[in-house]
Amino acid sequence: MLSEGEAFWFTVALFIVAAGLWAMRGFWLFIQVTVFAAVVVSNIYWQWTPNPLLASLVGVAAAFLITWLPMKISDTIRDWRLRRLQGQSEAASSQFEQVRGRPYSPPPVVDRRAPLPRLPRRSG
Repeated sequence: MLSEGEAFWFTVALFIVAAGLWAMRGFWLFIQVTVFAAVVVSNIYWQWTPNPLLASLVGVAAAFLITWLPMKISDTIRDWRLRRLQGQSEAASSQFEQVRGRPYSPPPVVDRRAPLPRLPRRSG
């Protein structure tokens, strides 16, 4: 078992690694490493299970759920909004056909990030 001082430095080292991973890979990986470290360090300090493998498995499961649940909720909300917007556009298209007598085609999408055409250089 680790003493309190060793557990503290272990935690500091894990947070340094997590900060490096955040800089390299992104926010969700940082959250996963932080949650995993919190579960493992809490087991070291309070010894809620004598089996370190069980603490690691609980840490992995908690890290997965902490990152999976918000992403699943945001995907569900996004899909719901897209379906709703698609239904509105179909309703608008049918109204346009009734008024104009021809099928509705949306205006072309302009890519504002596309580079501007280069002008020819003046000679002389």
